[in-house]
Amino acid sequence: MDDDEIKRRLEEIFGPPPQRQRLTPRTLDDLLASRTHVRVLRVLVAEEGRTNLTARDLARRANASHGRVLEVLRQLCSLDLVRAYRGSTYSIYHLDEEHALIGAIRSLFDEERQLATESGA
Repeated sequence: MDDDEIKRRLEEIFGPPPQRQRLTPRTLDDLLASRTHVRVLRVLVAEEGRTNLTARDLARRANASHGRVLEVLRQLCSLDLVRAYRGSTYSIYHLDEEHALIGAIRSLFDEERQLATESGA
């Protein structure tokens, strides 16, 4: 069985592979659509790699309601910036390191944190 045959059979079983979200001139509008979007992204950037974050953890750290954070996470997942790893009763959220804007998003929040540290805020 060759590679094309394997791919065809996998698509028959699981459906076509997911398509990556294409960047548009308005992608940042969607990523930074509200104060809660910014707060959730800020926490994800600050905590990335240090801890597993559930929606409740993110809500606490972002000082936002659990329901609103879930809504924002669904939107960020649909934009492929955030990935959800589903457990039996909860999901863990991480930034998708392959997103085209992840470097810019990290730089933005890292610069904000550095400026806050320098100004003593």
